[in-house]
Amino acid sequence: MSFKLGVLIVHGIGNQNPAYANDFIKDLQEKIRLFDKNPDAVKMMPTTWATEVQPDEEELWRNVSHGEPLNFGKLRKFLISYVGDAVAYAGTPNKSNGMYQKIQRNIHETIEKLYIDLGKQDKPLIVISHSFGTQIISDYIWDRQKAHKENNLDILADNDFERMNTLSGFFTFGSSIPLFTIGYHPLEAIEFPPKALPEDLKSRARWYNFYDVDDVLGYPLKNLSESYQQNVTDDVEVNVGNWLQSWNPLCHFGYWKDDDCLNSIAEFIAGMI
Repeated sequence: MSFKLGVLIVHGIGNQNPAYANDFIKDLQEKIRLFDKNPDAVKMMPTTWATEVQPDEEELWRNVSHGEPLNFGKLRKFLISYVGDAVAYAGTPNKSNGMYQKIQRNIHETIEKLYIDLGKQDKPLIVISHSFGTQIISDYIWDRQKAHKENNLDILADNDFERMNTLSGFFTFGSSIPLFTIGYHPLEAIEFPPKALPEDLKSRARWYNFYDVDDVLGYPLKNLSESYQQNVTDDVEVNVGNWLQSWNPLCHFGYWKDDDCLNSIAEFIAGMI
């Protein structure tokens, strides 16, 4: 059976092992079956961009934790992961071999593999992203769209699929995009749906942003600017996490297992296959 569409999964902050998306993919496949559709028609592929920055963060932690014990060790490691991801990434956008470029190339390699698994055909693409990963994939899409608008050579895109021109569904949850918008005037969102998207897909294209009011790292997006108002379909408030997480900032890690998020994504995918 050939795949009808591809799904790119972009993780957020924290150390991620290669199997981080296994349970999410399994749960999503089960939800798709509830809509009487075959999930085998969908190729899902997770990114592993954290592998680019983890060695530096681990070395930093070894250096700063050497000697006298530090209080709140787990919290410190979490902050190094989150702040370290953001600083390493955002601080090197114009360096040819900076962390920004390394992470963007990592994303491209995954997209390229997904394109190959789809038979090298420009099939619909759905992106599911979490936390800081929403900023990373937004930048990736922005760069592809900017290169196309300015007729510049794009070494990370050889076809419409890699240019993100077939992006038909965009799901962001626990998005930290607003934290990286300070200083941008005017504040522009990515173009969604892409202008090059075929009309039959464009009419069905959706960008849903899920957020929990207790998630201090996740925010609504539509009110950021007129551009976000136009391009984001809807901000969807959800209550994620188990009983230990759902009422506090730890809910940031609960989106992957949340039924409301899974059902919405599964329903959209089912309607596309």
